[in-house]
Amino acid sequence: MLKTYSCINAAQNGQLLDDFGEHLDDLGSLLLESEADEDTALQCACPSGLKRTTQCFDCTGYPATCEHCFVKAHIHNPFHWAEVWNRMAGFFVWHDISKLGHTIQLGHKGGQCPQSIGGHTFTVVDAFRGCKELPPNKIKQPMRAGLFPATTKDPHTAFTISMLKEFQLHNLESKKAVYDYLGAIRRLTDNSFTSQYVHNPYAAFLRVVRVFNFLSMKKRSGQFYGIDAVLPHRPAGNLLVWCPACPKPGTLEPNPTHPRRES
Repeated sequence: MLKTYSCINAAQNGQLLDDFGEHLDDLGSLLLESEADEDTALQCACPSGLKRTTQCFDCTGYPATCEHCFVKAHIHNPFHWAEVWNRMAGFFVWHDISKLGHTIQLGHKGGQCPQSIGGHTFTVVDAFRGCKELPPNKIKQPMRAGLFPATTKDPHTAFTISMLKEFQLHNLESKKAVYDYLGAIRRLTDNSFTSQYVHNPYAAFLRVVRVFNFLSMKKRSGQFYGIDAVLPHRPAGNLLVWCPACPKPGTLEPNPTHPRRES
């Protein structure tokens, strides 16, 4: 039965692949069509009077706009790449949002900081502006923005929380190593000149992954929620998964009067 099903499934899959043959030209044209908006170089709909020169391929159905509209639309998506039309070269050029004159504000939900003290460059964020906190806290602001800093003193590199969660799944499901995962991420940034232009934060990412995994264990084991007070018979700070069958003081203790089976 299994062999028959496998044959039928393979035949259906072959037929589905054959169906693509009739539409390869159409699919190719649609792929090319998606790489350029026909409204490029026309005047933007906003009152700025600027031309539509900027696209976003990370958004779904994002139309070509001017740079100002791109920044306004990506206040809460600052890691999307901007494809900016280069009139002299005749093609689109990748830019991060800081190249369009925007500085990411942390701690104000995307709004302008009323007491900004200047910005500095981040490897992942590219540019963000700190707030005039007393005392300054360089951990709280990035973490609240979904960025895990690579150091605790003066971070210049950060990794998004979603990226760390994604790597956890890759590592657990496919046993992918940090080196291979980062290699793919770097090539997604620039697949042509990866080693020359894309920073390699391998050591920082390896360090952050270890810390993030430990924090995840503490969260899942209940240590962040005071579980030791609920389960006082367990060792304080225990991170092991609870096993209901294992003997434990006060719960499952071996009975000394129970006759032991002779081997």
